[in-house]
Amino acid sequence: MKTQPANRVRSKSKFLSLHASLRAFILATILLISLSASANDSPVVAIVGGGGKAAFEVPANGAVAHFSVGASVNTDGTASGYFETFISGAFAVVVMVTNGSLNADGTVTIWGDSALVLPGIGTIPIPFIITVGAGGPGVGSIDIYHPTITQPWGNHDLEGVTTGNITVKTP
Repeated sequence: MKTQPANRVRSKSKFLSLHASLRAFILATILLISLSASANDSPVVAIVGGGGKAAFEVPANGAVAHFSVGASVNTDGTASGYFETFISGAFAVVVMVTNGSLNADGTVTIWGDSALVLPGIGTIPIPFIITVGAGGPGVGSIDIYHPTITQPWGNHDLEGVTTGNITVKTP
């Protein structure tokens, strides 16, 4: 009988633990969105949801990130929900959404309290503005704008959905 190396078992265990934590976080966020949407008198203009993997197009470095989004945007510009993306072992971007807008092209822009999480370094508060476009592989899009960080390719990281999808519903 063939056994798995101990480090592979630990890695799988960490992944399953992270996956369970992520699922609990998503469920809690959905509940939070429901409660906060009922507390705001402004009508909902867009509801965004989804998750999966997305490949970096700018910079075109071959990196693939995991992402998850769930947000409700109101006509007065207030919003609630979350966005997160991470490249395992490299970094994570986390946004607790407080503001948003439905754009003329059908994309949704969301922003709020956000941070860059770097393993071994910690959490750094950095503003991020996220624009998502509806669709699955080859169609869905993510634009992560970081106004305070300038990189050789600019202030935007553009990603295209490779698995999963993003939905934008307009009531």
